[in-house]
Amino acid sequence: VWEIRIRGRTRPTLGVGVVGEGFKQWRQTAGASDDGWVLTESGKVCHAGHSQRVCSPLLGSDVVGVYVDMQRRVLGFYKNRRYLASVHDLPAVVYPAVSLSGKD
Repeated sequence: VWEIRIRGRTRPTLGVGVVGEGFKQWRQTAGASDDGWVLTESGKVCHAGHSQRVCSPLLGSDVVGVYVDMQRRVLGFYKNRRYLASVHDLPAVVYPAVSLSGKD
């Protein structure tokens, strides 16, 4: 489990989650990649360019939690200690990720 506290505004685009070994950060954001799973500032879980809204947009005082269980290959997202969503069938190796994109 790891957490990140949002401080102030969340622009440029922010994503918090994990990426697999095949992620190439210079080509795209983590949520647009087949090898990335993130919760974005807009309250959506994104993977491979697809997204699903799971909560209201993140605010300047929110805490985002990321839970990874590699034995079960499950990823969970939390906002202010409230469960939001799970992702199953993660690859065998993932790394913590914070993804920023766009212009300020």
